[in-house]
Amino acid sequence: MRIKIYKYDYGYEVAPDPIVGSPYVGRGKTMEYAMGDFLRCYQKDIGLEIIVDESAWSSELRRRKRELAKR
Repeated sequence: MRIKIYKYDYGYEVAPDPIVGSPYVGRGKTMEYAMGDFLRCYQKDIGLEIIVDESAWSSELRRRKRELAKR
């Protein structure tokens, strides 16, 4: 999979290259945050397994609630 990183006024986006249709893109204030967001979404497509340790689980739940509130 090829990806492309875009810079916008609000931060960065990471998207599959070429973009076909309206795929999910990773977004973040920094390039690293955008890459992390992208990898979290496409982990199965690229054969990556992300395991959230119990010590980080409460932070992950807060992140998920924030994302759901945006919809």
